[in-house]
Amino acid sequence: MKIRSIYLIGLDIWFSASSKAPFKSSGISIEVDEIQELAPPTYKAFDADLLLFRPDGFPVRSKAIHKNHRCLLPDFWSDKVKGIYLTAARNTAYLTWEVLVELSINAVQELLKLSAWDRAAQYDILFDAVFPKCSGERVRVEEHYPKYCSVLYIEPEEQLSSKERRIAYVAADVLSFLGQKGLAPQSHLLFDILLAHDIGLGVPCRKVAAVRLEPHPELKKTDVVMIPTTVWDIVSCLEYSSLDKV
Repeated sequence: MKIRSIYLIGLDIWFSASSKAPFKSSGISIEVDEIQELAPPTYKAFDADLLLFRPDGFPVRSKAIHKNHRCLLPDFWSDKVKGIYLTAARNTAYLTWEVLVELSINAVQELLKLSAWDRAAQYDILFDAVFPKCSGERVRVEEHYPKYCSVLYIEPEEQLSSKERRIAYVAADVLSFLGQKGLAPQSHLLFDILLAHDIGLGVPCRKVAAVRLEPHPELKKTDVVMIPTTVWDIVSCLEYSSLDKV
């Protein structure tokens, strides 16, 4: 399967210690390691636009994202990460950080060399490094679960399905690429996205792999990240499943 781009989309959810106190976050300022209030989230500058598009390829909305140049990547990830983008949403009682980590094309195969739980540990190590540290209380999860929710989104370079090629064969190829052979969980088709448990981890409420069946039109702009609305909605669902665990 030829790949155009790979994104690891993660969530970090913080609860306010007081309904009157604004959230604070360290390590986001481009200039210094100052503590910055987020009510609503503000940044020194925006570096790119996150463009969300429907299954038919029509763009529906966009949001500004901040490129995190300043975090120190762990050794394992130093040659696997091409870019890191952050955005945040503030609700009454909690703040949700969303991070988009653009991975190199060979990152999946390198991850597959690890055991399932070693991969989960590496995800947590990566997110610990790239997420800002906030005031308040982080969402609680059970000890044997990965700390963060995430979606592994894969954009193909060529169309994966056709009238002559049944979706079952496409799913088999995708699961094989993700290292899920034999007893792999069944994949599901949601509009234009094929969903699977994330590369052998088998914890669908915490990790999901999402593969688009055909590439979206390429943009000449380098400051735009395109993500299907279907995938972004899945990320939102993971946010609510995390809140249920508190």
